[in-house]
Amino acid sequence: MAGHAGPTRCAQRGATAVQVNPAETALDGHAGYNLRGAAGKVMPLPLQALRRSRP
Repeated sequence: MAGHAGPTRCAQRGATAVQVNPAETALDGHAGYNLRGAAGKVMPLPLQALRRSRP
């Protein structure tokens, strides 16, 4: 399945992965953050916060 190596590879390289998924997955333990829900509903708030924090 596509994307399975991503969070694992991030963790191995010291990066933080953020997983957005409505349900638990086998990759939850590899992600630094697990956001539960549909991406269209979950992502607007953190994206707005990131945009506000940029110079």
